[in-house]
Amino acid sequence: MFKCTTSVKGNKLDMLASRFENLRLDEEEIVAQFSAKLFDISIKCFVLGKRFKDKKLVKKLKRSLPSKSESKISAVEEAHNPDEMAFDEFVGILQAF
Repeated sequence: MFKCTTSVKGNKLDMLASRFENLRLDEEEIVAQFSAKLFDISIKCFVLGKRFKDKKLVKKLKRSLPSKSESKISAVEEAHNPDEMAFDEFVGILQAF
Protein backbone atom coordinates (compact mmCIF):
# COMPACT_ATOMS: atom_id res chain seq x y z
CA MET A 1 0.00 0.00 0.00
CA PHE A 2 1.25 3.50 -0.90
CA LYS A 3 1.99 5.81 2.01
CA CYS A 4 2.07 9.55 1.48
CA THR A 5 4.88 11.54 2.97
CA THR A 6 3.85 14.30 5.32
CA SER A 7 4.67 17.00 2.79
CA VAL A 8 2.79 15.28 -0.07
CA LYS A 9 -0.18 14.73 2.22
CA GLY A 10 -0.07 18.38 3.29
CA ASN A 11 0.08 19.55 -0.32
CA LYS A 12 -2.88 17.37 -1.28
CA LEU A 13 -4.87 18.65 1.70
CA ASP A 14 -4.04 22.25 0.76
CA MET A 15 -5.18 21.64 -2.82
CA LEU A 16 -8.43 20.01 -1.64
CA ALA A 17 -9.08 22.80 0.88
CA SER A 18 -8.60 25.36 -1.89
CA ARG A 19 -10.94 23.44 -4.18
CA PHE A 20 -13.50 23.26 -1.34
CA GLU A 21 -13.37 27.01 -0.69
CA ASN A 22 -13.52 27.94 -4.38
CA LEU A 23 -16.33 25.54 -5.25
CA ARG A 24 -19.48 27.37 -6.35
CA LEU A 25 -22.90 26.15 -7.38
CA ASP A 26 -23.34 26.61 -11.13
CA GLU A 27 -26.59 28.07 -12.45
CA GLU A 28 -27.67 24.80 -14.08
CA GLU A 29 -26.43 22.58 -11.25
CA ILE A 30 -28.85 20.98 -8.81
CA VAL A 31 -28.31 20.56 -5.07
CA ALA A 32 -27.64 16.82 -5.41
CA GLN A 33 -24.80 17.39 -7.89
CA PHE A 34 -23.19 20.14 -5.84
CA SER A 35 -23.51 18.25 -2.56
CA ALA A 36 -21.90 15.22 -4.22
CA LYS A 37 -18.90 17.40 -5.13
CA LEU A 38 -18.63 18.66 -1.54
CA PHE A 39 -18.93 15.13 -0.19
CA ASP A 40 -16.29 13.86 -2.62
CA ILE A 41 -13.81 16.49 -1.44
CA SER A 42 -14.58 15.69 2.21
CA ILE A 43 -13.98 11.96 1.62
CA LYS A 44 -10.65 12.65 -0.10
CA CYS A 45 -9.61 14.83 2.86
CA PHE A 46 -10.74 12.15 5.32
CA VAL A 47 -8.51 9.58 3.60
CA LEU A 48 -5.61 12.01 4.10
CA GLY A 49 -6.43 12.49 7.78
CA LYS A 50 -8.59 15.64 7.81
CA ARG A 51 -12.26 15.42 8.64
CA PHE A 52 -14.77 18.08 7.62
CA LYS A 53 -17.52 18.31 10.20
CA ASP A 54 -21.11 18.22 8.98
CA LYS A 55 -21.54 21.78 10.26
CA LYS A 56 -18.83 23.05 7.86
CA LEU A 57 -20.35 21.17 4.91
CA VAL A 58 -23.84 22.50 5.71
CA LYS A 59 -22.54 26.08 5.98
CA LYS A 60 -20.68 25.77 2.67
CA LEU A 61 -23.81 24.46 0.96
CA LYS A 62 -25.96 27.23 2.46
CA ARG A 63 -23.48 29.92 1.31
CA SER A 64 -23.32 28.45 -2.17
CA LEU A 65 -27.04 28.34 -2.86
CA PRO A 66 -28.47 31.06 -5.11
CA SER A 67 -30.49 33.86 -3.53
CA LYS A 68 -33.70 32.33 -4.89
CA SER A 69 -33.16 29.50 -2.36
CA GLU A 70 -33.33 31.82 0.67
CA SER A 71 -36.96 30.89 1.34
CA LYS A 72 -36.03 27.19 1.41
CA ILE A 73 -33.19 27.84 3.84
CA SER A 74 -35.45 29.96 6.05
CA ALA A 75 -38.05 27.18 6.13
CA VAL A 76 -35.40 24.62 7.08
CA GLU A 77 -34.02 26.92 9.78
CA GLU A 78 -37.50 27.41 11.26
CA ALA A 79 -38.05 23.66 11.56
CA HIS A 80 -34.48 22.52 12.31
CA ASN A 81 -31.13 23.81 13.46
CA PRO A 82 -28.90 23.31 10.38
CA ASP A 83 -25.77 23.66 12.54
CA GLU A 84 -26.74 20.43 14.32
CA MET A 85 -27.85 18.49 11.25
CA ALA A 86 -25.94 15.80 9.40
CA PHE A 87 -24.92 16.96 5.93
CA ASP A 88 -26.93 14.27 4.14
CA GLU A 89 -30.00 15.12 6.24
CA PHE A 90 -29.73 18.81 5.26
CA VAL A 91 -29.33 17.90 1.58
CA GLY A 92 -32.35 15.59 1.76
CA ILE A 93 -34.53 18.31 3.27
CA LEU A 94 -33.44 20.83 0.62
CA GLN A 95 -34.21 18.34 -2.14
CA ALA A 96 -37.69 17.78 -0.69
CA PHE A 97 -38.58 21.42 -1.41
